[in-house]
Amino acid sequence: MFDTYGYIGRSFSVNLKNNSLSAVISGGVFDPRVNESRLLIKAATYHGLSVKKAGSGWEATVIFDI
Repeated sequence: MFDTYGYIGRSFSVNLKNNSLSAVISGGVFDPRVNESRLLIKAATYHGLSVKKAGSGWEATVIFDI
């Protein structure tokens, strides 16, 4: 979304209910006068992706291409 729209995420919310996971990312358009430039995440990969039960919660491992 950054490459196409200049969009950057600022806050993230992840919800898990039954067998469904949903996420909401809130943000806005990148402004170099206000926002610090860092590494760009190009995509999440399926390689190494895992979701597993961990105690009373869940644990996810996601590898990103940068």
